[in-house]
Amino acid sequence: MEKEKTKKRINFNLKKISKLAIFLYFIAILFLGYTGFTIYNSYNYISELVAYGSIDMSSQMIDVVNYYITASAPYAFYAIVAWVLGFIVNKVKFFTDYINTLNNHVIDDAQ
Repeated sequence: MEKEKTKKRINFNLKKISKLAIFLYFIAILFLGYTGFTIYNSYNYISELVAYGSIDMSSQMIDVVNYYITASAPYAFYAIVAWVLGFIVNKVKFFTDYINTLNNHVIDDAQ
C-alpha cells in the first residue's frame, strides 16, 4: 500500500514543467508568429511590386525567393532554437527531479 503511494508521488513530481521551459516555449511561439507575419508582409510587398510592374516574377524568381528567405528565416531559426532549448531544459529538470526522488527513497528506505 505504501509503495503505491510512493509511485503516485514519484509520477506526480515528474509531471511538472520548468518555468524556464514554459517561457522558452512561449518565446518560440512568438517567434513563429512573427515568422508568419514577415511572410505575410513579404507577400504583400512582392504583390505590390508585381502590380506596379517593377518586377517580373518569371525572370526574377530567385530574387523573390531570396527576399522571402532573408525576411523570415532568422525568426524561424530563433523559434526552433527557443523550442529546442525549452525541450532540453525540461528534460534536464525531469532527470534531476527523478534522481532526487530516487535518492530520497533510498535515504527513506535506509532509515
